[in-house]
Amino acid sequence: MADFIGRLLRRVDELNVATFVPDKGAQDDFNEQVEDFMVGAVWSGTCTSWCKLISSCFLFSSVLLQNGQGQSGKVTAVWPGSSLHYREVLEQNRWEDWNWTYPAGRYKIWGSGKSAIEKSGGDHSYYLQHGSFLPCRGVGTAHMQEELKD
Repeated sequence: MADFIGRLLRRVDELNVATFVPDKGAQDDFNEQVEDFMVGAVWSGTCTSWCKLISSCFLFSSVLLQNGQGQSGKVTAVWPGSSLHYREVLEQNRWEDWNWTYPAGRYKIWGSGKSAIEKSGGDHSYYLQHGSFLPCRGVGTAHMQEELKD
């Protein structure tokens, strides 16, 4: 989790993000995933548990037993999968699951329109392969020679 938060804060810093919140649609989809996973899981059984949603602010056993929600409440505090699955999921950034705002607009981070290479005086054509622009010898040469004779 700490690695994910570090990547999240690095993105906020590098892209000059003003605010960020989880996307409502992503939250709804995740909640649906959790509910589907919990069907038949041990946590959803009829027992008193700290991992079930209760309406009271106090998470004492007596409250759970008095209002009965500890037995039938919605499971809200358990990842819908194994701990290894949790780690794998957190290795993904999934920035599309967030809503981002920027103080000056989302594309202002692009800057003046010059690349880092242009600013540093580097090779402006680094992406071109060096060598002949003509096709390899033998490819179409007979046809070209015939046209040149005419």
